Amino acid sequence: MWGPFYKELRQEQHLCYGLNIVLGGLGNQATLGLSVDTSPDLIRKVPDAYRKVLETIADKGLTDHQISLIRSKILSTALFTSSILDDPITAIAACEMVDKIEIFRQASQVDNKALKAVAAYILDQPQLVSYTFPKK
Repeated sequence: MWGPFYKELRQEQHLCYGLNIVLGGLGNQATLGLSVDTSPDLIRKVPDAYRKVLETIADKGLTDHQISLIRSKILSTALFTSSILDDPITAIAACEMVDKIEIFRQASQVDNKALKAVAAYILDQPQLVSYTFPKK
């Protein structure tokens, strides 16, 4: 895993062991879910850390290397649907591509302006936070 969410939540803040982004939808409705493996004492810190990463991306964008990785991830996700998505930016960008002929053109056009706009869009949407704990 390499994304900015993994880096911040796991490597920098040590809030989780792993994370996964789930993108789903029905009709014209979409859901974007963040699932983390963490301990009960850290779970309530995750939403703020998640928003912090989105705010940073919306403000500053990503590095050229990260953009290159996102382009690659979009292609593999859209073409093979076997990639594990570890950030919502990639998930949404991949979901937007329904015509595989257009995938290569669209992936090459992913840039900081587009990524900043997607991050700002996600921040602007209503969010529901829920916690699930295993039974003891």
